[in-house]
This record gives sequence, structure tokens and C-alpha cells, in this order.
Amino acid sequence: MVSIVVVSLLLVAPPALGASVTGTLVAQDGKPVAGATVALVVEGQGAPATVTRSDAAGRFSIPAPGPGRYGVTATHERHTAAFRCGLVVAATSPPALRLALGGPGLQVSGRVLSRGHRRLEGQRLVVPRLSEEPCDEFHAAVGTDGRFALRLPRGRYSFQLLATSHTGPAVDREIVRDEVVDLPVDPVADLAPAPAEVTRWMREHAIPIRTTDPSEPLDDLSPLLGVVGDARVVALGEATHGSREFFQLKHRVLELLAERAGFTAFAIEATMPEGFDVDAYVQTGKGDPGQVLSALYFWTWNTEEVLALLRWMRAYNADPRHARKLHFYGFDMQSPERAARVVRAYLARVSAEESGAAGSALRALLDPVAPPRAPAELAAAT
Repeated sequence: MVSIVVVSLLLVAPPALGASVTGTLVAQDGKPVAGATVALVVEGQGAPATVTRSDAAGRFSIPAPGPGRYGVTATHERHTAAFRCGLVVAATSPPALRLALGGPGLQVSGRVLSRGHRRLEGQRLVVPRLSEEPCDEFHAAVGTDGRFALRLPRGRYSFQLLATSHTGPAVDREIVRDEVVDLPVDPVADLAPAPAEVTRWMREHAIPIRTTDPSEPLDDLSPLLGVVGDARVVALGEATHGSREFFQLKHRVLELLAERAGFTAFAIEATMPEGFDVDAYVQTGKGDPGQVLSALYFWTWNTEEVLALLRWMRAYNADPRHARKLHFYGFDMQSPERAARVVRAYLARVSAEESGAAGSALRALLDPVAPPRAPAELAAAT
């Protein structure tokens, strides 16, 4: 079987539901905390957070970009950062939160050092904690002079500026006491141009693409067939996450490779067992494509562009002219609960005798991961 593999995530926010995450921030003494930076974080996905500020009464409201599991984090320079995971957003808003910021904590201050002296007003610092939790990612505002301050629990953190105007490496730091963290960055406009040999190679080898619209003819992509040659696996990525045009282009490339090069599978960084349901839809039309897509857990895949690709794959397979059918595969393990059930069912199907003989040993292996668990609970159980 020939396969096409997508190796990187497309971070495209689905249309807003009208649901919001609301709540109130309080200090340890129960008084409201105003002016805290509150972030709505997509659990475990590395997706861009939505950020707001708490008002004078400590209240906040953040629209959810789509269905999924979220966390809320709150950061303040006088109160220790706190977070809450496991918020399920569906068609309606979840109940309002009451989130208490921590006690003394550790004071972390510093400056974002712009070597080009460009002003940094409106920029934001993102500070994820390196842990097993899926949403402890804190955010802090950066002043016009590049200074920031926040209080954090003890732990190891990564500090990085979120700005289109500057670039620079993250600074990892173990926070065990009050700390000063300076973060050197460079203005993007001041970066050196690409070497001449790079731009020359690009001019000589670039293939002009007329459109990303999957409904348009594929002739402009035909030169890609010469690049692919007799390869059995083609890996597709994107220059930026969050651009819908990149997944539209992947859609067009899949059409090209399926129709003109005999490729028969599309594999993506999605959970494998739940991906079987997507493949069942692509193969037979069984199920609702929107539901099986959302059941992959990744809000990053729960977009109109991916849904359009699945519907095209189904239409391709339904055409009797196509004897070789397309398949959809997930090649990642995101949640063990469904996977454990699949292993048990497979063993019972291929050998009932072996399943009986190995039953106790199999349960000992699978029981710790079979129930739904938070990442930290799962790590402790295994």
C-alpha cells in the first residue's frame, strides 16, 4: 500500500461556538483579584492561548474558539499563578469558575532585551511549566520598557516572548527561589537576509502554485509528480501553523497523488484507535464525518478544511471507477482508554483460548491505563 503522511500539526481555530469560559479570581483571603492575566489554554496541544484581564471585581470571560478540553491559567505580579484543567466546552458554556490564586510563591521578574531597541508595548510573555499537567501555561504582560513580573510556584519553566516583531530562543529556568530572568530577543526586521545561494536555489527550483482551493483543477501541481518520483511516502508540513491555506494545499496534493500516482492512504498525527472510525466513514460512509473528526480529541483537526478532505475521500471511494480505495490512519496514541479496549477485543477475536490463558496478565497490563485519567494520574498509575 502506498501512503501519504502528514507529519505536522495544523493549528486552525474552528468557528466560535458562542460558548465562553467565565469566572472570578480571588486571592487567598477571598478578595477579588483585578488586573490578572487570564489565559484559556487548549489542553496539551501547544495551541495559541486566548488571553484577557480580570476586571475590578476579579471577573473574566473568554470565548472558546471551538469544542474541546481547556484549562484556565491566571497570573499576577503579587499573587502566585494558578490554573484549572479539565474544562469541557461543547455547545454551551461550562459553569462559572472560582479560581483562587496561590500564596507567597516565588517572585520572577526581568526584562525582554530588544537588541534593536524597538518598543515592546502590547507584547506578551508565555511561561509554560515543564510538567505532566496539560494546561499549566502562564502568561504575563510586557511593559513598554520590556519589564515583566509574575509570581510562580516552584518548578521548571520555559520563558519566551510571543511577538511577531521579535524573535529569540526560549530561556529554560528552574525556579526554586526569587529569580531575575532576562530574555534577549532580536527585532525581526533587523535579521540578516538569507544567503544568496539559498535565494538562488529557491528561484531555480520553486514551483508556482496558482491556488490552494481544492475545487480547482490540479494542473498547476503536476510538476510535483516529478519531485515525488517513485517514492511510496510523501511527508507534508507547513511553513506556519494556523494558516488554513496550508491544509487546503495538502488536500489538493492528496487529490493529485491519489488520482495520478496511485497513492491510497492519508496518515496524520492523530490518535490511532479513534482514527479507525474516521477510516470507516471514508470506506463505507458509516457515521457522521463531523462527529468522528471531533472524536480525535485534537481541536486542531476539528476544522472545515479537514472535514472537506474527509468528504472528498469518501466521494472518491464511492466512485466505482476507483478500484483502489483511500484509507485514513492516525499514527499517534493520545488517549489509552479506547486503545486498551481495542487490544482486548483483538486478542479475543484472534484467539479466544489465548485470551483466556493470558487474561489475568493482560488485565494487569491494561487496567492502569484503561480508565479515563488526567495525564498526571496516568503517569503515576504506570
